[in-house]
Amino acid sequence: MSRLISLNQQVSPVAARHEWRVAADHHPLKRMDSSALLEKLGAVATSLVVDQGRLVAGEIEKLEVHSEVRPGERLVATAALEPSRFRRKAVSVVVKAEQRLVVAGVLTFVPTDEPSRLSTVQRDRVRSSARDGKSFVETSFHARTPGDDWLLHGNPLAWVQASALLSAQGFVGGPAELIGLQGLSRLGPVRSGETLVLQCSVVHVANDVVSVLSHVRTEHARHDVLYAVSSFRAQHAPALLREWPHWLGVAPPNQ
Repeated sequence: MSRLISLNQQVSPVAARHEWRVAADHHPLKRMDSSALLEKLGAVATSLVVDQGRLVAGEIEKLEVHSEVRPGERLVATAALEPSRFRRKAVSVVVKAEQRLVVAGVLTFVPTDEPSRLSTVQRDRVRSSARDGKSFVETSFHARTPGDDWLLHGNPLAWVQASALLSAQGFVGGPAELIGLQGLSRLGPVRSGETLVLQCSVVHVANDVVSVLSHVRTEHARHDVLYAVSSFRAQHAPALLREWPHWLGVAPPNQ
């Protein structure tokens, strides 16, 4: 991912505006991966809730990547604090490049001691779907949590992004690009250094877009940590062959 150089920023109690320039280095910033994108947008959103008590990122209601950005472009990110909802603070974020919409989303911040409101039935459904979908991927890793807000500043989301992309590309049988996070929820606490287990699989397909459900839990206590639904678009390919196992390297008939 290319570096974003800060040019200017204006912050009030209810809104913020940041200007960035995309550094022209050897790695042009195209479709931003969710972990790198959220770390930057999270800082913008967090600036509006720092005086609201001890809050951490808890949910992403929706985060959509609409277009690419190019080296040298000037980006303008705006954030607005929405009305409080049950001790939760929601911040809407929009990023534009030359009046072209690049990213739009809503981040919700919750008290550090507040778990997700998912019911037991919903949690069971998430676990089973992340395991039983198509193009299943499972991995384990050690949590890196430099602070309370491990969702924005730790490594769990980076692992979710990498594994979800692998699952999507395995299903597509070729390259795919992130086009958004349909939803993400923080389900429980994470301790620095503990082993986490990540499972994800493709759960929905619409033409050339696949949705991957990811679920993270602790290895030993088996406590839920987070879930996310990521959307990817197949690159350089026609509409997906929904049932053909082309990720096995077998060509479909007549091709």
